[in-house]
Amino acid sequence: MELFGFPMTTVYLILLFAGVSLAFLYVFIGEMLEGLLDFAGDAVNSVTFIGFITLVGGIGFAGEVMGIGTSVSLFLITLAAAAIISGLINLFIIIPMKKQRRKKTTS
Repeated sequence: MELFGFPMTTVYLILLFAGVSLAFLYVFIGEMLEGLLDFAGDAVNSVTFIGFITLVGGIGFAGEVMGIGTSVSLFLITLAAAAIISGLINLFIIIPMKKQRRKKTTS
C-alpha cells in the first residue's frame, strides 16, 4: 500500500523521526506549545500528541518490517494501539502531574 506515492514503511519512518524531533524540540519550547494547546484542556496536550505520532511511526514501522498482516489492517491496529497507549499515559501520568503542579503553584 502507498500513501501520497510513498510506501508505508517510508511514511511510518517519517512519522517516527518527526515524533522524535518534536520531542527534542519540546524540551526547548515546551511551555509555548502548552500555551498553544491550552484551549483543549486536559483532553489533548502536546506531550500526548507527540507521543501518539511517535508511537504510530514506531509500531507501524516495526509491523511493516516484520510483515504483520496487510498494510490496511496494520495501519488500523497501529492507530488503535497508539491511541490506547497515549490515552493511558495521559490518564495515569500527565493529568495527575498537571494537577499536582497546579496544587503546588496555588499553595
